[in-house]
Amino acid sequence: MTYKIIRKKNVKRLILKIEGNQILVSAPIKASKKEIDIFVKKNEEWILNHLQSQWVLKEKDILTIQNKIYHLHKSDKNERIHQDLDISSQKGLDKIIYEMAQPILINKFNLITKSLSIDSVHLNIKIYKSQWGNCYYKKRLIHLNAYLICFPDEFIDSVIIHELAHLYYHNHSKDFYDLVFKWDPDYKNHHKNYQIPKWGM
Repeated sequence: MTYKIIRKKNVKRLILKIEGNQILVSAPIKASKKEIDIFVKKNEEWILNHLQSQWVLKEKDILTIQNKIYHLHKSDKNERIHQDLDISSQKGLDKIIYEMAQPILINKFNLITKSLSIDSVHLNIKIYKSQWGNCYYKKRLIHLNAYLICFPDEFIDSVIIHELAHLYYHNHSKDFYDLVFKWDPDYKNHHKNYQIPKWGM
């Protein structure tokens, strides 16, 4: 579980905070990395419950994408400025996430299909409100939700693997999950019940 440590002289104990999809730990100057790791692990259930609850993004929130931190703010323009995401509406958020997702998801998809020796399968990146992906096995076509990039790499990989397995099994049978776990033995821990973020006031 990836998190950011903020060391402060006036902090006497470890404090956990979630901003957007980023886990922040305020720590005393002398706190060791091992001590902080244990603290985060101990609070993992709380962290996951928080991340898996309805996620409404608003102005001044922090969004972490592929280990880069972005600050959200509202404007009349829908364009990215340095490390800020300039957003004024759900449509603006969708546009930016869609554009950022293209190289990230295409690269991940190609790496996984190559490693699994899966040929002649196509990828489309979409904006979905309630699902992470779809497999159209007759067309050998996978759709992935652009908002996947807001989550950990292992979750993205688990969704890609899940959809690729549907090329061979068109339901959620035992055989389907046997294949999924063959490709990703730690699938159960990787495939969390995350919620798709949306823009709010």
